[in-house]
Amino acid sequence: MTLLRSVALTVCGFFLPVTLLAQAPTGSIAGVVRDTSGAFLPGVTVEAASPALIEQARTVVTDGAGAYRIVELRPGTYTVTFSLPGFSSVRREGIELSSSFTASVNADMMVGSVAETITVTGETPVVDISSARQQTTVSREVLDAIPTTKRLGQYASFIPGATYANPTFQDSGGTAGEGGQFGVHGQRAADETVNMDGLNQNMFGLDVYSYNSQTIQEVVVETGGTSAEAGTGGVQLNIIPKEGGNAWSGSFSSSYAGPSLQAKNLNDDLRARGLQTGASIKIFKDNGGAFGGPIARNRLWFYTAHRYWGSQKYIQGTYYNKSPNKLLYVPDLDRVAHTNWYYHDNDLRLTWQASAKNKISAFYSHEDSCNCPVGLSGIGGANAIKGTPESRPKHVFNPLKNAVVSWNSPATNRLLFEGAVSYQGLKEQTQIMEGATRDTIGITDVGLGLEYGGLAGGGIPTGNTFYGTTQRRYVSRYTGRFTASYVTGSHTFKSGFTMLRYNLGREGIYNDPDTIAGGRSYVFRNQVPIQVRLWAVPYEVLEHTTTIGLYGQDQWKIEKLTLNLVLRYDSLLGTVPPFHLPAGYFVPARDFPAADNVPNFKNLNPRVSGTYDVFGNGKTAVKASLGRYVPWLVGTIGNPQSGQPAFATVNWNDSFYGPGDPRTGNFVPDCDLTNINGTGECGPWSDRGFGQVRAGTRFAKDATEGFNKQQYNWQSSVSLQQELRPGMALNVGYFRTWYGNFQITDNAATTAADYDPFCITLPTTDSRLPGAGQQRCH
Repeated sequence: MTLLRSVALTVCGFFLPVTLLAQAPTGSIAGVVRDTSGAFLPGVTVEAASPALIEQARTVVTDGAGAYRIVELRPGTYTVTFSLPGFSSVRREGIELSSSFTASVNADMMVGSVAETITVTGETPVVDISSARQQTTVSREVLDAIPTTKRLGQYASFIPGATYANPTFQDSGGTAGEGGQFGVHGQRAADETVNMDGLNQNMFGLDVYSYNSQTIQEVVVETGGTSAEAGTGGVQLNIIPKEGGNAWSGSFSSSYAGPSLQAKNLNDDLRARGLQTGASIKIFKDNGGAFGGPIARNRLWFYTAHRYWGSQKYIQGTYYNKSPNKLLYVPDLDRVAHTNWYYHDNDLRLTWQASAKNKISAFYSHEDSCNCPVGLSGIGGANAIKGTPESRPKHVFNPLKNAVVSWNSPATNRLLFEGAVSYQGLKEQTQIMEGATRDTIGITDVGLGLEYGGLAGGGIPTGNTFYGTTQRRYVSRYTGRFTASYVTGSHTFKSGFTMLRYNLGREGIYNDPDTIAGGRSYVFRNQVPIQVRLWAVPYEVLEHTTTIGLYGQDQWKIEKLTLNLVLRYDSLLGTVPPFHLPAGYFVPARDFPAADNVPNFKNLNPRVSGTYDVFGNGKTAVKASLGRYVPWLVGTIGNPQSGQPAFATVNWNDSFYGPGDPRTGNFVPDCDLTNINGTGECGPWSDRGFGQVRAGTRFAKDATEGFNKQQYNWQSSVSLQQELRPGMALNVGYFRTWYGNFQITDNAATTAADYDPFCITLPTTDSRLPGAGQQRCH
């Protein structure tokens, strides 16, 4: 079991720590109404009005304890009015409500004329006394100000305790591209999810599809104590899109940078060590605009946004190849390698108040982008192999589609129904860079630490056939949710259902044996041939997964204490259809069997949290939470297709025939590469079963099936939140995360008798180690 602890202290001004009962792109207003004697007033009509609402106002009535709660309120400025026959009305103005925040607004009403109204302009609350969730709201103003690409992954730059899955994703100035996943307080970065209209929108590792910042009003970054709707314990990024309004509005922004605007640190010492160029921007541009307004006032609004982003960066120490013989490498010092990444996005959102009780919103995004080329800075971790531009592929995504339709209906002032469905589609095409053709052989020179020539599998030691010249990938996702909420002032119950269907690959389109030229690539050491790699192309994976979540969440307010009790059921079912791949140069036609229950997990995840309003004034809250979570997964476990080796190697001696023979040193493997036993200059295949359909890693049943058998983690937190002044709060918290159900890999082909025993002396520097200073033998 792995345990991670962290302590976070945050002073929040622009970034307010907020919490909410539901993981949705809206806020709530709640409070208690009393008369001048301090007695609770039931039956008071409470109205929250704002231009941010297409219906203009929402109304509820206080319960027997004088409490009320108005949910499903979009961010904006609100006026709250309290009215009751025989009492003077009270109006509270200037309430700034952010997303996923419950603003505490209380009222004291005095006996008087119904026509008399007392208007109060009060401070906007910054401490949420309804939930223990830890969140940060990133407003539109902050989105415009931060010097990044505005990508959601870049929010780790200002979230306390956030760490990237890959530290190279850190960005400053907006040139680093699409940013990556991150975690907080020991969370798995891969568990990060993006939500719009309450639906999970993760697509292809969150590093391809770019949400257009021009269409975003706010983003709520949830980092702890997550609610019932969260399927994982990772960071939850909840997008609140703009909707337009009764007034016409628009915006435009433009950014540009070039080499002359960047400082340089290349000095004589670095030049003497061989570095001739420094990291530099070639060009950076980010242009976007948006426009919205009413099609019909209070009935139909629209908002359209467009963004065109591009970044080119020089890669120090990497050059184009100017050798006329593409089997050799001569750096062109006058042509430094550079990236050319871009994202073009066009969005439209419609909001329709279909009736007094029904609102429908529809969002559509069409995007094309290119990672051109991908992997230019190096692939393979600490000992990354860099590549010349022609040895790297363009990953062209065209189109990327994202469509979301949501519906909500406050059937009564206590009963709310919500639903949403979405579709995401991805089409990826690998294309060749300038300087290479489909017939150009890729070369990995392990002495130079460089790839050049054509595409050679991306330089990854385990192989990556997706670096072929014509490889294609298709992904489609269908998601849906439905929730029902019963809301009173002191009690809220919510239940819901979520579903995700993930489809990877298409049957019958992966049939090109030249996705890597000739199905082969070469390995050199300092320009001397040493190996041939034989690739298992054509190749791709076909699979489907279905994820289902069912949950119930009950919230009770007992004087100063608010309790949230959650029970969530999560399942993950993977299936693989039978799959046929045609023959390649070195592999026969392959027929992979179908597979079911890969995996078939069922999990029950309880969660509990509490918030205590210490002084009853909504300015000091003590919070605690404990919850169980499962990881974010959409891939199968044990797909028969994924266990096949990507390549086999053949040792190659280009001097085999001796001096004077024309075959010596001609950089051509003079042998029959299809002979597994080797001929001429070539040795036998490293894997004599290469290309055959075989089981690969087998999984025990308890690793892929069963109740609460999936990997999981528990997360707990204790925090104190204190308002320091209007608009600013201090949050001090302790967080603990621990993991379970780790998988163990066992080599079934060996037993303990196949290994020699050995002994080590345990260190004495840590007294907590059992048997410190003694020998331990295995």
